[in-house]
Parts: sequence; C-alpha cells; structure tokens
Amino acid sequence: MPNRLPRVLAAEYVEGVETLPIAELRSRRGELQEVEVTISYQRRLCQGRLDILVADLQRRAAGGSSDLQHLIDHLTPILAEGPRLSRGALPPLLAPDFAEGDLCEELDAIIPAGTIGDLPDLTDAEVLQIGEQLRDLEKRLSTERRALHDQLSNFERELVRRYKSGELDVDSLLQ
Repeated sequence: MPNRLPRVLAAEYVEGVETLPIAELRSRRGELQEVEVTISYQRRLCQGRLDILVADLQRRAAGGSSDLQHLIDHLTPILAEGPRLSRGALPPLLAPDFAEGDLCEELDAIIPAGTIGDLPDLTDAEVLQIGEQLRDLEKRLSTERRALHDQLSNFERELVRRYKSGELDVDSLLQ
C-alpha cells in the first residue's frame, strides 16, 4: 500500500478523468477507496493507542492506581470515548486488504503492541515521547486521508456528470 499512495495522490492519476473509459474510471475510484480504507484503518489504530496513552497520563496526574489490571479494566471506556465515526455514507469497503503487507509496521515502530502492557512501568517522559510520535503519525495519516478524499471527489464528480448528461444510465451500474 505505501507504494500505491504516492501514485494515487499524483496529479497524473486524475488527468484526463473526463475521457477515461467507464471501466477505468471505476477501477481508479475503487483503488482510491481501497487505499483510503487502509489509511483510515491505520489512523484508527493510532488514535486508539493515543487514547490509551492520554488516559494513562490523566490517571498519573490524578494519582490513580498504576497497575496493569487497572488499565485493562478501563480499556472499554477509554476506547469508547475516542473520536466518533462520521455520519457520512457507509464506505464500500469496511476493512483494509491485509494482503497489502504489514499495515501496522510504522505504528509498531513507535509503540509495539506489548508496550501497552508495560505502560505502568514507563516514565512520564517516555509516555509523552511516544504520545508525540503517535500524534505526528495521526496528523500525517489525517492529511493523507483528506488528500485521498479530494482525489476521490474528482472521480465521483465525473461519474455524476456522466449520469446527469445521459452518457451513463442506471442500467450500467448492473454491468
């Protein structure tokens, strides 16, 4: 997937969208949707880990219990308070293609899965450093996701134009 991102975000990917055959138009839109689902998935994983770190820092500031069981007992409310899903249309793909390779490689480099279990043993400075790296990753993923949405809009607008102009009809959806 990382190799597909620069290609699908390049201006050339959208050039000539008005003249693309319908099959190519739909194929490119589908590829953009696949990449967007992958980026969104990575972003949600990052946000979840960031929510856990923030909750742990808040617990520390309040002088709460510092054992792993306390963290485990509070995971559901911690993760439930995270960002809300948008009320937009249901995406055509709900999960990324895990055959794309390790989707969590960059995230695991910042905070390996086992580190959450070690969180009570880390210093405040270590937790803050990890949190800053996660924040930076989440910002980058959000920026990439917005750019993908912009690219997708180009293909959606062209499809709408073709339906409105009569170049395509609803029956073509069934082909």
